Amino acid sequence: MAWMNENNRAYQPINSYGVIGDCHSVVLIAPDGSVDWGCLPDFDSPAIFCRLLDAQRGGYFQITPTEGTIPGSQRYLRSSNVLQTKFASIHGEIVLTDFMPVETLSAWPYQGMNNNTWTREDGSCHCLVRIVECTHGEMPVTMTLKVSPNYAASPSKILLAPDDKGAIVTSGQQHVALSVVGAYILDSA
Repeated sequence: MAWMNENNRAYQPINSYGVIGDCHSVVLIAPDGSVDWGCLPDFDSPAIFCRLLDAQRGGYFQITPTEGTIPGSQRYLRSSNVLQTKFASIHGEIVLTDFMPVETLSAWPYQGMNNNTWTREDGSCHCLVRIVECTHGEMPVTMTLKVSPNYAASPSKILLAPDDKGAIVTSGQQHVALSVVGAYILDSA
């Protein structure tokens, strides 16, 4: 059910995807923790995540256990559009919680990174929030972000955020910002 190697990853059945949205757009999330489809920030924007259509060239944003054989199971939190994907093994368990806030979030922390050309006219930006939590034990996690602007037809430029806390991927009129907040690694030594 969960395939890790992007070159050998089979296409997921369409009914295996979880769907979340913010009334402006939606993303499709596979049981292996991969966002395989997303036209952001609006429904009619060109796709920036399109691995659903092209497994080799299409972009995706995957957060998954480093050991690629652990299958994920998905469920929505009661009466919500919040999707949780759980990965469990004898060593530990992680829960990946995904949602897109309906209210817009201020883009002010990123204004200095790209002369503010990627925010909306009202100064806001719409976003996908992904929270990873180890609920017991320990489990190494791998995060892969492959942005493919304009249905993988346009090249992109990557700008790293100060202190390695994120990045901005930009191409023409499409921009994606990754912000890593509250991340830490526990040293077992």
